[in-house]
Amino acid sequence: MNGLGTTERDYSTACPSAPLAPGLAVRGEEVNDASPAIDR
Repeated sequence: MNGLGTTERDYSTACPSAPLAPGLAVRGEEVNDASPAIDR
């Protein structure tokens, strides 16, 4: 489980020709500490 729920599937269904990069799931209460995960 990647933490994004159905977001990737929903986006690819709505915009089938759009390129989708890997997502990063960051919960609201963790966003202030997310810099290390974003910088990878």
